[in-house]
Amino acid sequence: VAEVSQANQAKEISQDREQEQEHCRQAIAAVKAKNWQLAAQCYQEAIKLNPQQFRYHYNLGEVQVKLDRWKEALECYQKAGELEPNNADIQHNLGEIFSHEGAWKNAVDAYKKAIALESKNSWTYHNLGYALLQLQQWQSAAEYFTQAISLKDDFVWSH
Repeated sequence: VAEVSQANQAKEISQDREQEQEHCRQAIAAVKAKNWQLAAQCYQEAIKLNPQQFRYHYNLGEVQVKLDRWKEALECYQKAGELEPNNADIQHNLGEIFSHEGAWKNAVDAYKKAIALESKNSWTYHNLGYALLQLQQWQSAAEYFTQAISLKDDFVWSH
């Protein structure tokens, strides 16, 4: 009886994994087709099957931004960050959400975390500089804009 139960459990896990992968494939196809609503639904279904997969939360966050659902995007990125705390892209995207919402201090914190994790992204330095401008921290902003340019000398947005 125990062997049959284990076999059934293994079969259910395998079926769930196949469904999860199918939802992910459908989400990717929907993103390519710019069908954001379908992509969101597919990522949500994948998350139901595997809520510990940070990538699904991250990708759903990107789709929520496309749908102009900033609060939902923030929640997705925060969950992704809980699951993958040392991911610079997640921190960068959190900074973008906070910037969009005008939460400049939170944006600064997120961008600084992103830089601590990945120090070569000129956009993160630029966005941090912009957030600091909004807080009227002129000298610090100038330093981060300069750093963005030093990483990519043709980075026109920081000139």
